[in-house]
Amino acid sequence: MKGKIALIAIPILFFLLFLNTPTGIANQKNSTTPVSLKGEITTPPRFVDDYLMFGSSQGFYVFSNSDLITYIESSSVRDFAKIGGNKVIVVTEEEYFPNIKCYSLSTGKVQWSYSHTMEVYNTQYGKINSQVKPFDIEKAGDINSDGVTDIAVSLGHSIVGIGGSSGEVLWEVSHDTNVWRLQKLGNSLFAGTQDGYLYSINSSNGEIKFKKKLAQKFELRESGSGRKVGEVNRSVWSIEILNAFGSDHLAVSTEDGKVHLVNPEDGNVKWEAKVLEYSSNLLFNYYNEWEWRRGLRPPTIPGDSNFFNLTLKTVGDVDETGNEDIIAIINPRGEPGGRSYEGTTRAVYLLNSNTGEVKWQNKILNMTSAGNTTSGEIGGEEKLLVPSSTRGEIFVVDLDSGNLDNDIKIETVSRNINTETYYLGASNDKFTLVSNNGDLSISNFGGDLLWEFPRITNIDVKSGNFVSGESEDFLIHSGVSDTSGSYQSRSILLRNGEDGSISWTRILPRGDYLKNNGFSKIRKIDNMSGGGGADILTCRQVGWDDRSEQAPAPSLILLSGNNGEILWERSLVNKEGEHISMGEGDYLWVVSLDVISDINGNGSSDIIIGSRGRVFIEDSATGEVLWERIYQDDAPILNRWNWVEDWESVYRVVNDLNNDGTKDIVARTEDKKIAILESESTNKGLEYSIKNEIEVDGSIPRNRIEVLKDLDGDGVEEVSFRVDSEEGSSDKVVSPRSGDTLLSIEEIWKTKVSWAEADFTGNEIKETIIQSEAEGGPELSLYEGSEKIWTHRFSGHSYNVEKYGYQYLMPAASAGDVNGDQVKDLAVVKNHEWGKGLRVDIYNVNKDKLLKSIIIEEFEKKEEKKAPGILAKQISDLTGDGNPELGVVSLRGSFGQKKVSFFVVDPQSGVPLVSLNSLSTDILSLKKDVGVLNLDGSLDIVDVSQRVSVASPEEKSPLSINWDIKKECVTTVIVDGTPVALTTDNSAEVRLPPGKHEITVQSVDEDGVSSYDTIEVNLGGGSSMHIALYGITAVLFAVLFLPTIFKKVRK
Repeated sequence: MKGKIALIAIPILFFLLFLNTPTGIANQKNSTTPVSLKGEITTPPRFVDDYLMFGSSQGFYVFSNSDLITYIESSSVRDFAKIGGNKVIVVTEEEYFPNIKCYSLSTGKVQWSYSHTMEVYNTQYGKINSQVKPFDIEKAGDINSDGVTDIAVSLGHSIVGIGGSSGEVLWEVSHDTNVWRLQKLGNSLFAGTQDGYLYSINSSNGEIKFKKKLAQKFELRESGSGRKVGEVNRSVWSIEILNAFGSDHLAVSTEDGKVHLVNPEDGNVKWEAKVLEYSSNLLFNYYNEWEWRRGLRPPTIPGDSNFFNLTLKTVGDVDETGNEDIIAIINPRGEPGGRSYEGTTRAVYLLNSNTGEVKWQNKILNMTSAGNTTSGEIGGEEKLLVPSSTRGEIFVVDLDSGNLDNDIKIETVSRNINTETYYLGASNDKFTLVSNNGDLSISNFGGDLLWEFPRITNIDVKSGNFVSGESEDFLIHSGVSDTSGSYQSRSILLRNGEDGSISWTRILPRGDYLKNNGFSKIRKIDNMSGGGGADILTCRQVGWDDRSEQAPAPSLILLSGNNGEILWERSLVNKEGEHISMGEGDYLWVVSLDVISDINGNGSSDIIIGSRGRVFIEDSATGEVLWERIYQDDAPILNRWNWVEDWESVYRVVNDLNNDGTKDIVARTEDKKIAILESESTNKGLEYSIKNEIEVDGSIPRNRIEVLKDLDGDGVEEVSFRVDSEEGSSDKVVSPRSGDTLLSIEEIWKTKVSWAEADFTGNEIKETIIQSEAEGGPELSLYEGSEKIWTHRFSGHSYNVEKYGYQYLMPAASAGDVNGDQVKDLAVVKNHEWGKGLRVDIYNVNKDKLLKSIIIEEFEKKEEKKAPGILAKQISDLTGDGNPELGVVSLRGSFGQKKVSFFVVDPQSGVPLVSLNSLSTDILSLKKDVGVLNLDGSLDIVDVSQRVSVASPEEKSPLSINWDIKKECVTTVIVDGTPVALTTDNSAEVRLPPGKHEITVQSVDEDGVSSYDTIEVNLGGGSSMHIALYGITAVLFAVLFLPTIFKKVRK
């Protein structure tokens, strides 16, 4: 989503401001502001005056001290510049809408916007005027003398001077190739180009002072014959200012591996030094990589491993010659789909600026996770700081020797250590570290944390009525497994089921979370707070293997579902006489936790706790121990359960089996038994008798026992558990009432289950959908009880989704009754494994027949490698036709440019209704709308109040097509699957041959939301017919300054 502006007038780092609670838990209520970092980091963080600023792939952040004062949701941020006291200019990767915008820091409102276009050739539309994406922005001084700092921006083949107060173009310099970095010195603006030139431009009027060729072309010669087969331009990369020979000079790096010291007055090169040595054969392969595939040998572009592979940084006078010196950094970072040079090693060099001599080099520094490097003063000396791939370490490089000093240790919540990219920013007394998967942290150079802002990941959802409304609410918590396999949640937030807004949030401070673990065993409990809805029971404790005298005692915590307040927190420490056979002060470690019936009749549900060596029931209102059994191998009395010695017994609660008014329990014990236990009252108090007992050939992991919804219609939830044996693993589902095994699934890699999804066969039994990775590839199966009744194998693999944070997929759901036979049909989402292609196939399971294919994106023609989509889910009727719609999450786009997108699809008409790019993990049905829950806990709302509508045209050629849309949009007209027009107008004219044609209008707004309307026309006879009217997402508001992008009609 793009264009959303959130202004935060109160401190957002609530978890540092509310550390007076016993657990250090903090609470934020009724927030409409970001509670988590979103997207990949795209710019290094920078301290600018009193602010900390940086960009991500989803927006732009501005902090003042520890307060997030402005967040601007946008396309991927390329660069930014603060001008004056209260303005910031942000440049983004936005394709259609203005990608250069000036914002007020105090209000967050757009002051002006600018869009630069150039004529390009498009294979679909011919010659078009297309918006150019900016690369770099540089403050250019007050060019027009209006008291406001102006800017210069590199935009494709141009450098443009833009007024900071109004966005007007002050001057423009054009070149034949792309322009990269900009640097200002005095009244000169310097620019590096893709064909190896260094420009010097008068920043006041745009006049060219000089143009110096620094990087020479690479000649491609065949290794055997030496025959020249082509040549490729090479770029100028970094341009840095340093003081040398008594005045300012330029240190410039070039793609041919050289560093140049350049006189800024005339462009003369004082010296050049080769620091990056290439292999001619490997370089030939690198530049020639695309020739066989595309017939091209283009110069290095973003995404290639050699793009900005040699960067520079100016440091102080290290060797005491009176000149500042130069750090040269070789750290190639390619992207999927880009060209790869195999021979480069990472290294850091110190160059004497007097001569270009290499004073030292460090080739053992691990920089694979370093998004950038910076420097800071530590102990009175300047040091080079490099983020490492080891958790919480920053390498400190001594500039005198190039050796490593003591590392700075920084805690991080990120668990993706091997795939992380870290970014550093530094000021005089502190530095900031942020990564694509971890928090933002600000520390002093001693490693002491000053403040932080979290990143929520790996979320899970529990539904229930927590705030006493008519709709079910959504309890969203993050989760990571600790060393013992226990699921730990750092954050809990509640979204209101009425409109999806955040009712309250709790996030643990990072240090507390890493040291003492997070919330675990989160359970719903009947209303204890008087708020009218359910409350939340959870516990906190360090892992058993991490216990020590310094570790805090395990504790139970009850949170109000209504407002997130702590209703009580109880340390699980034995008091004298409270627990059997325990010493005073001993800890009770929680193995399992669940909510059971009101045992003592005081009106509140009670809590059953499986601990090491015992099980007990505690009064939720008072904390009194109501019932307890220690584990001892006594002979059982009659059919009663023997509380045997097993320190990892797990207890889960199910509905009342014997109708005595008390919920019953399922116990896992002795590593290989599952027992269904019924409560009974005796003269000795509460006892449990065995109703059913299941012994398995293998072991049952204690963290893999779950209570499911009622699958067999007997009014009691089912129990699932995993069995590990020498032959392999399997998941079993057992009915507590009958003891029968309802389902047994051989454990296959990455299995995900949709329990009792729908009746796909018409026999009044709801089938279960299972998606897994079988030996031959992804496989989708339908189970009826324990019987597999239908299987679909995908022709493509699903590993491409893992880099987006997805591990388990569920690409199938009920599509409703599509063909009118009174039986539910099955929708299966498929995307191309590596290229373009996305479709939803609707199957009649009974007849094993494909009913229809809903084409969202045409598949590559060469090879249809159909991989499973990410998620499919039936949602409510959004079109008013009485039939449910389908929510779809999947990859789409071409190789190297794939994105995760959400679609609403109408299975009846067979067309998409709405789409947006979103890293969606779940689809929530709100009271009126549909919420798209993202991996970071944010929510996008699908609002059907705005819609695109195509008017029925007069059926003659040329065909005049008109449509109505409530927001400013860029619209694509698609005829018979082929795009023929792209326009910002609300009409287009196309010439078509006689016959029937399907015309789709796709309108995308600045929030990145597309809506669709499709009609059929019959030229030469018949009448036009509306196929559907589609809703449009209206999640965010935006201020649009919309230029005409381009328009081309087919003749």
